[in-house]
Amino acid sequence: MTPGGGATCRHFHIGGECENCGNVVHIRRARRAKIAAQIERELPGLGDDERPRVLEERLREQAAIEVEDQVRRREQARAEKARHAEARTADQERAEREHAAAAAAETVRQALACEDCGQQQAGGLCEACGYQRRTEALIVEAGMVAATWSADLADQADIDAVAADVRASLAADIKRARRAFLDSAPPGELNADRIGAAAVLAFGALRMWRRRCRNSAAARWGAWD
Repeated sequence: MTPGGGATCRHFHIGGECENCGNVVHIRRARRAKIAAQIERELPGLGDDERPRVLEERLREQAAIEVEDQVRRREQARAEKARHAEARTADQERAEREHAAAAAAETVRQALACEDCGQQQAGGLCEACGYQRRTEALIVEAGMVAATWSADLADQADIDAVAADVRASLAADIKRARRAFLDSAPPGELNADRIGAAAVLAFGALRMWRRRCRNSAAARWGAWD
C-alpha cells in the first residue's frame, strides 16, 4: 500500500518508494494541509475533537469530486476517440466511393469511340488521332509564325498564302517520312496490327515535324520546342 492508504504501487519491484508514489503522497499532504487551513478559517471555534472528523469529511468530499472529474474526463476521451474513429471510417468510405465512381467513369470513357476515326474502345480519342491533332495544331502554329516573318500582316490573303505554303511543305515531308516507314516495314507486319501501325505513322509525322522545327529559326527562338 502507498502511504495514506492508496492502492498497491505497480512499481513495487523497484524497492522503496517510486517517484510516482512520492508525487501522490506530496499531493495528498498538500491537499490535507490546504483543507485544514480552510477549516481553521471557516470554523475557528471548532474543538480539537471535531476538527479531525470535519477534516476527513472534507477530504472524502474532495476525493469524490476528483473521482467524478476523472470519470467525466475518461468519458469525454472515449467519446472523442469514438468521434475520431467515426470520422476516419466516414473518410475511408467516402474515398472508396470516390475511387469507385472514378473507376466507373474511366470505364465508361475507355468504352467511347474515337471522335475522329470512329475506332471503338478508344477512350474518345485513339492514339493515332491524338498524334494527328497535335501535328495539325503545330502546323497551324508554324504557318502563323512564318506569316509574321514574310507576309504582309495587313493582307489576309498574303497571310493565308504563306500558311498554305508552310502546310504544303510540311505535308510533303510527312508524306515522304510515311513512305520511308512503309517501305522499311517487313511484309505483312502493318496488316497484322493496323491500329498500331496508324499510331506509329502519326507519331512519326509529329516527330518529323519537331525535328524540322529544331533546325529552323523558329525553334532557335524556342517557339515550339
